[in-house]
Amino acid sequence: MTTYIQLLNKIEAFCDAHYQIQRYGGEFREQMPNLSTESEKYPIVFVTPTAGVPMYDTNQISLDIYCVDIIQKGRENLNTIVSDCHLILTDLYGYFSQGSDLSVDVIGLPSQRPLNNLDLDYVAGWVMTIVFEVDGYCVDAIPMGDIPSGGGTCEDATYTITDDAGNTLYSGSITSGGSLNQAINDSTAVLKNTVGTTISTTSINAEGSADITAPDGTVENSDASYTDSVLSNGSLVLPDSQINVNGVDEGDVVSVKTIDVNITDGTDPVTPDSVSLVGNTLTVAVPSGSASIGAKILKTGVSSTSYRTGDDANTDRGRLSSFLVLSSNNVFGNTNRFTDTLGGSVYADGVVLDHSTDDGSEILCYYIGDLTTTRTWADSIDWALGITPLSLSGWGLANINELFEIADKRSTSWLNYSPFNITLQVWSSTAYNSSASLYIYGANRQIQGAGILNNYRAIATRYCTYAELGL
Repeated sequence: MTTYIQLLNKIEAFCDAHYQIQRYGGEFREQMPNLSTESEKYPIVFVTPTAGVPMYDTNQISLDIYCVDIIQKGRENLNTIVSDCHLILTDLYGYFSQGSDLSVDVIGLPSQRPLNNLDLDYVAGWVMTIVFEVDGYCVDAIPMGDIPSGGGTCEDATYTITDDAGNTLYSGSITSGGSLNQAINDSTAVLKNTVGTTISTTSINAEGSADITAPDGTVENSDASYTDSVLSNGSLVLPDSQINVNGVDEGDVVSVKTIDVNITDGTDPVTPDSVSLVGNTLTVAVPSGSASIGAKILKTGVSSTSYRTGDDANTDRGRLSSFLVLSSNNVFGNTNRFTDTLGGSVYADGVVLDHSTDDGSEILCYYIGDLTTTRTWADSIDWALGITPLSLSGWGLANINELFEIADKRSTSWLNYSPFNITLQVWSSTAYNSSASLYIYGANRQIQGAGILNNYRAIATRYCTYAELGL
């Protein structure tokens, strides 16, 4: 077994190997001030016992382990002491709770509390109360001579016999010097079906075994289309189910298996209008029309505080979309994510259509007709609210998600590609307080915040309907 002094030796060995610990002591608490003197090297680890729980198969010892360091004049290093001493004690706990020494274990979680001006006014640190469990105590390890025999008798002993469930079957006493001879009664085995009805019973000798044979059964399905017999130790295999789509056999599904029905537009999942099962017929109503290419930009979630009309919290636009190449043709019959209002790449009116946001009736439009002018954040919002490209009002300064969704994350300059070709800062309408807002800096691949009096570029956005675009 591991003794207390051996446990201290293990802790001392850890302290000697630790690069930060300079001094170790293991005595009673009253001796600690003699160790913590200004002439000592620090940090110091001091171990003192607090409690012990001796048992035959376990031996738990509770220790207070102090770790202190000397406080410099002016106390400039006090926070460093608190941090370092806390980490040293945490290292010690980790070493003994997760280390390879199987003769020592840690019981539960230790507690730590900080110390300030301990004993003398020039040391501080932490004390950790930790419970160690060492190798179990064994009576064979007791250093004793031979014990003389003879003289007197032992007290009578008691006994209890229980079943596997812990129920007491027999109990009594055994006379000192005697033996136990307890007869065990025979048992009865009862076979029941799933509803609790007794099918058969049989007797089992106290030290014997019994074979139980269950009768064969009959299985009938709910619509009585077939019946079959099942051996008591066998199983019933039901026939497979045939899948018919509009009267055409499309294959079989293994019986008692879940049937999964996936509805897509050829690529993406489609949510049906309704699903109903009547008898053996499953009816799925699919929405009419073709599936949309995408949806609106994802909302930023800034909706609790608006700092002025037209900012992101006020307009609260958006949802999520994809990037660059569409999975199917856009309204102009090509797979380009970005086009001008004629389906090409001229952008004569300064309006860019983002077809990844097409929901079948409207598309998010970006206005890039004035990318050379720099403005403050408030002036950028006023400019976006006042423009009328395509003779349409209702434009607004792009929010940070609308800008981020057109940022090409694969490029070293997020917005430096056609049709945007921007390398400098661009304001967003997403403010995070009354004096600062987010902007995107494509050349640095960053989203940052800045004071609203800075002069940056601006892009306006608007959801345009098919009718407004002449589509």
